[in-house]
Amino acid sequence: MKNSATQITNLDQRILSLKEIIPPIRHNAFTDCHMWKGQLWLAFRSATRRFAGHLSDRKSCIVIMHTIDGKIWKRVAEISGRGWDIRDPKFFVIEERIFLYALLNTSIDPKPIKTVYTVSTDGYAWAEWKDAAPEGRLLGKPIAVPGYGYYSPAHDIKRKNVCLMKLSNTFFWEPGQIISSEGDETAIAAIPGGGLIAIIRIEEKRATGITKTSDPDSPWTEVVIDSSNRLDGPCLFFSDSFLYAIGRRLVSDSRTGRSSSLLFGRMRTALFFISNGKLNHLFDFPSSGDTGYAGIAQFQDVNYITYYSSPPNLDYSWLRGMLGSCGIYVATFTNNILRVPEVSGKESI
Repeated sequence: MKNSATQITNLDQRILSLKEIIPPIRHNAFTDCHMWKGQLWLAFRSATRRFAGHLSDRKSCIVIMHTIDGKIWKRVAEISGRGWDIRDPKFFVIEERIFLYALLNTSIDPKPIKTVYTVSTDGYAWAEWKDAAPEGRLLGKPIAVPGYGYYSPAHDIKRKNVCLMKLSNTFFWEPGQIISSEGDETAIAAIPGGGLIAIIRIEEKRATGITKTSDPDSPWTEVVIDSSNRLDGPCLFFSDSFLYAIGRRLVSDSRTGRSSSLLFGRMRTALFFISNGKLNHLFDFPSSGDTGYAGIAQFQDVNYITYYSSPPNLDYSWLRGMLGSCGIYVATFTNNILRVPEVSGKESI
């Protein structure tokens, strides 16, 4: 019998294809992807050390790759942190240029202190890093909001809050409305028909928060807490007006049904459907150990999901995975895989 970490539940495996882009030789982690100029672009952090690579590594770099057909990938750039530990890359396209945001860190136990950015016109040559936001504000994935501008969520490790940032004409992100008075990594999405929704990792409560606003200039609603899962490194996307989230979840103990300890627990990169302030677990991608931090790119009715993982066939604990090597994976599936009977008739948000 296959290890449970390799199973895909509630899923027709003929519809999903999975490709290992980077083998688990070093600790590769924290992915993002974006469709740009008709190609799929991938960014991830690569540590120089095999062990403890999840922790601080001042020789780490951001690797940039792209593909035309999803089969053959080309590595086109490696961007160092110039003596800083660098992590959590995020793409964003404005007109003909592609921006790359990343977090700089100095502590062994990663607690990034600021966000920086670089920009390119071809994906091969990149400018020098510049400060992207006030120190302490750690940007999530930016989005465009028609009629308003460009926005990104940002959490602050010291203040323990999350705010909405707006991009200025000088390409510097400035603070706006507070999204949540508590929280960590956050993802936002523009709701079809107007408004924004945010999903928030709430570290202390081991929970996920969900909130909305009618527009970027208006206050956000009271955060609804879902204690069933804490979604680490959340990623949001819409499909057929339904909202989905991808992130790292802690697997419940099969004997007790309760979540096990974080350090020694089993983690999965998972897909959720969001309905009425709740996370509804759909399936896990093949993953184990240290995993998650996905990117999503959509082209026509095809979804490309990037994420990292310890060897999926070895069901490591999170601690064991964090100290070992991780590979980079790309899953591809069409929208019809998301139309599961349990949720097909429900309101999404």
